[in-house]
Amino acid sequence: MTAVLRGDEAAAQRRLAAPPETPDAAWHLAASYVRQQGGALRAAQAEPERALALSPGDRRVRARLAEILLLRGAPADALSVLEAGRACTGEAFTDAAAGLARLSLHDAEAAARRFDCAIAADPGEPLGWLGRGLVRIRRGRVAEGRADLETAASLDPRRASLRQWLGRAYQLEGRPAKARAQFELARREDPDASGPWIFAALDAYAANDPLEALRLLRAAQARRGANAPIRDRRGEREDAGTLAGALSQVHETLGLR
Repeated sequence: MTAVLRGDEAAAQRRLAAPPETPDAAWHLAASYVRQQGGALRAAQAEPERALALSPGDRRVRARLAEILLLRGAPADALSVLEAGRACTGEAFTDAAAGLARLSLHDAEAAARRFDCAIAADPGEPLGWLGRGLVRIRRGRVAEGRADLETAASLDPRRASLRQWLGRAYQLEGRPAKARAQFELARREDPDASGPWIFAALDAYAANDPLEALRLLRAAQARRGANAPIRDRRGEREDAGTLAGALSQVHETLGLR
């Protein structure tokens, strides 16, 4: 399944259609990413579950299963799979995933500890920086959070969600030009994600351009529910709430209510 790592989705799908006679845990892990790319989230979860049956002590398998559970909006189940509790594991991705689960459960203190652990274990893992940045922004330490998000985006420049949140941090700092540049990069990397369009619309509205804001919000509305690569359900629910509120405000400004 090296085609997955090369970004050759067609080749990866061909490999998936012709599995080995006795797939090992590594094959199931790779198959999980291929199925996620195709939008089959339940099938993507089933692959690491099969791998876990073959290799119950493999932390890579547990981390992948936890990642899928987070994407499905089940942070408590993700923590259970990680067997992580509040202690650091010394493995960056596992600790970052546990931190994101804690953050989803509104336990910012425990989440911050796990993100610090992830960064200490591997400063090259972007999720640790993303998580710590989000915690810092929630606590009102926007400049520090933005710096963490800049680090995360530099480590994985093609990940749309990192660009989206970095743009949001620039918005909070009152730097609209830099925010718009990040939203444009996010839309380019993941055209089906609604979040960058919503944040860009909020920026246009703040700049007293309600017509452009309405155009962007309608573009975001068209993208919600698209059969795109899987995204975090909690994030999508938050997008939906932001979208509804922003549409109402723009409609009122334009006299369309």
